[in-house]
Amino acid sequence: MMNDPNTTYIRSPYIPRPQFMAFHARKERFAILVCHRRMGKTVSCINDLIDKAMQNNLMMPRYGYVAPFYTQAKSIAWNYLKYFAAPFIHKVMESELSVILKNGALIRLHGGDNPDSLRGVYWDGIVLDEYGDMAPRLFGEVVAPSLVDRNGWCVFIGTAKGPNHFFDTWKKAANDDKWFKQMSKASQTGIISAAALEEIRNLPGSDEDTFLQEYECDFHAAIKGSFYGKLLNEIEAKGHMGTFKYNPEMPVITAWDIGYTDDTSIWFAQRGANKEIAIIDFFTGSGYSVDDIVEVLQSKPYIYGQFLLPHDAKNKSFQTGKSTVELLWAHGIKVSIVPSLSRQDGITAVRETLPNVWFNSEGNEDVKLGLDALRMYQREYDDKRKIFKREPLHDWSSNPADAFRMLALGMNPRTEKHQGKKIQTEHEKQVDNILNLDNLFQDRERRVARGPGRI
Repeated sequence: MMNDPNTTYIRSPYIPRPQFMAFHARKERFAILVCHRRMGKTVSCINDLIDKAMQNNLMMPRYGYVAPFYTQAKSIAWNYLKYFAAPFIHKVMESELSVILKNGALIRLHGGDNPDSLRGVYWDGIVLDEYGDMAPRLFGEVVAPSLVDRNGWCVFIGTAKGPNHFFDTWKKAANDDKWFKQMSKASQTGIISAAALEEIRNLPGSDEDTFLQEYECDFHAAIKGSFYGKLLNEIEAKGHMGTFKYNPEMPVITAWDIGYTDDTSIWFAQRGANKEIAIIDFFTGSGYSVDDIVEVLQSKPYIYGQFLLPHDAKNKSFQTGKSTVELLWAHGIKVSIVPSLSRQDGITAVRETLPNVWFNSEGNEDVKLGLDALRMYQREYDDKRKIFKREPLHDWSSNPADAFRMLALGMNPRTEKHQGKKIQTEHEKQVDNILNLDNLFQDRERRVARGPGRI
């Protein structure tokens, strides 16, 4: 073949590291790579996309690379794509961060912060870079359906950042022969010398947890900058995470964060005899109207007590002219508005509350997802000043964490005492904190049955 005069050969500028040769030669449809810092995972995956795209003989091949944020995709991978694909490129589209190769294949970069940009298209292959920093539902709800008709493949890559959904994917892949899986620790690959690793380990400001997480692929090391990571590890060690079934005789309290442009998140909790809090359920989703949320509530077998909502639930929408409070009122749901305190006061309230919280997480994927969000909720890092900012990073974990702040502010007696005022319902003169359900039953009976939920 190399001597065939009718064949044109193009040399790629990419020289793969030996550590990635097995990955490039894989036959499995799904792959997961857990890599230490500076191993070159993004470069290898960009070149894997180029290689697979050039070998695709189907009509209009389509490939994608997704970073947690669009700005990251542009700053991290765009120059790599243009450089390594240069010998094969037919057209570059800067505004869309995409290239068309000489065989007609398209490769495009996306941000996980805009899942809608990934909807409605097919993929022959796609890479999810730092999947642990993306919303867990991104793959199942958005990416997976777009792979079906072309039998497309997907690669999950990233560094270890706590026992999150990336870790769950790693555990599932570890027991499945249909997956290609590779964990690459810095102490094993030889890419960074032992002397350099020791120097990194002892740099000012460095700590053991960060080193183990970033360079030794340790999913159980505490996440640096996490607001609640260590506390959650402590209560897990005390047995606060397991099977704690709800009491059907007791009301279920819900704590909300309302997503106007992103997710709406809701925690479901019950109060114990000794003021302990049991988290029995969790919900999060985007694009849900108030009517949709009510259907979700009705589908669950709970008798509802307080509905704890943030202060902005009273804000009126330009689209409807009504607030979330008013829309819930239309369904017979009367809510309690949590006082508008600073975010830092709310974080302090969560820290005070967590030691008295039990999570029904054993076999409960919804609660486990909420726990992942709480573990991942962290301060934003200032790369220029090399310090963590006071304010949290806004990512997929923000809405579940904000909803948990509402729970802490609404259910923690110490918090109420510190506030110096009581949680007030919007219509407290007309309803008790634990709602009178008679009128809600009557309203429900007038409508088409939507499940066993009672609100």
